[in-house]
Parts: sequence; C-alpha cells; structure tokens
Amino acid sequence: MDHWNTYYTQEDFDQMKRLGLNSIRFPVGHWYFTELSGFPSHPYTIPEQSILAHDHPITNVIRYAQNAGLYIILDLHTAPGSQNGFDNSGHATNDPQPDNWGQGWIYNPTNVQGTVATNAAMATYLNHIEDKFGLNNIIMMEILNEPWEDIDLSLIKGYYMSAIQAVRDIRPGLPILMHDSFRGEDWGTLLKDWKYEDVYLDTHSYQCFNLWDLASDRYVHVFTSSSLTTLTSSLSLTSSLSLSLSLSSLSSLLSLSSLSSLLL
Repeated sequence: MDHWNTYYTQEDFDQMKRLGLNSIRFPVGHWYFTELSGFPSHPYTIPEQSILAHDHPITNVIRYAQNAGLYIILDLHTAPGSQNGFDNSGHATNDPQPDNWGQGWIYNPTNVQGTVATNAAMATYLNHIEDKFGLNNIIMMEILNEPWEDIDLSLIKGYYMSAIQAVRDIRPGLPILMHDSFRGEDWGTLLKDWKYEDVYLDTHSYQCFNLWDLASDRYVHVFTSSSLTTLTSSLSLTSSLSLSLSLSSLSSLLSLSSLSSLLL
C-alpha cells in the first residue's frame, strides 16, 4: 500500500527535530511482527516486505528518526483480542459494558501468549536492525499501550512480568515502559519485591473528554499535569521500578512526540 511509503517522509522527522523534539513514541500493531512471533496476522493487512527487510515501513520510520537525530520508544499499541476495546487497540468492541472491555485479551491464554510472543519478536527485530542496518536509536520498548482500567490488575502485572522476561532474554539492556492501566496509585503496593531494573511506569493524562477540560486554558492544563506529576512521583515504590510521566527521570532525555500510527 502506498500509504506506508508516503504517510511519513524524512522531512517530517527533520521538522520534528527543528521544532526541538528529541524523541518519538512510535505505536505499532502486533500483526507486523507475525513473521517472528508466529502469531497470525489475520485479519490485518501487512506490508509485502519481510519485517527483516531494510525497507520495511517500520524500519524506514526508525531510519528517518535516526537520520534526524531523534530517539524512539517502540510502543506495542495493540494486543490480540484487544486490551481495552478501543479502535486504537486494533479491534473496537461493540459491548456497551465497559467492565467487559479487554476481557477478550486477558482471559484468553492464546491471546496473552501471543502478546508476549510479539514482545519477544520486537526485541529480536531491534537486535536485527541494529546489527544489520546500524539503527541504534531505540531507547525503550513500551510492552503494551493502555490495558483497560477494569481488568484485574494482578493479571496485568503477571503479563508484564512475562513480557519483560521475554524481552530481556533477547535484549537484556533494553529499558521497558509499562502503562499503569489508569491506576497509577495502585502500583505502589503491587510492585513490592519487584525484581526488574530499568522499568518505567507510563501515565496518560487526558484533558479533553469533558466540558471542564474543553473550557480550560493552557495554564489550567499545565497545573493539572503538574499536580498529577507530584502525586504519582510521591508513590512509595519499594524496589527498582522507576516512575515516570514524561520520562524525565531517564536522564532528562525526552521531549516526546507521539506519531499517528502506521498501524491502522
């Protein structure tokens, strides 16, 4: 499809750099990695190129970013069966009950195993593009975007631990980002005796879905975000987990741009 070849170009990334950005959160679908994960890509359309090819659309985007001097967080934005029921998970639910959203993923062992296999495939892919093409600007992997807030959090933690181990078995030094499932405060207790290092917690603060948010000016938005940062940074995490909102704790490295994904 021509979309993959034309939607982003080198100039887009050069412009991001000129605007002062230094990193990009790059969302991708699980189906792109079927060649390495063994999990079926159906019913999604994937490029003709092998995921290992130098001109695969994902690799092209990473190369554009590296050429521009930009870092990338590679973000698995979808899970088989949908981790949250939203269209950006690859499958929008018709279920009107929000407490059911994400259950087609977390309570289906095949889908959870397929997600872990995708995380491992992404790590294999990163090794490949670094070894073969010299692309070394991937500074972090987000193992899954926004698991739904009504899923049993202990099950999400179990998936996260399996995914982190699978990634670290292949790419040991890669920092990991995991979303808080919209329940940031709960992780302070849940992550006692946490054994993994270089793991960061991702919180998404949406300020656009009600009348108060829409009526607020930029100063209120900044104050709200600052208050959230103060709240979450005060959590007592008892092990090596590092908590981050804008990833400022990662050596003050990142001012983020999130790409509109190539995945849909």
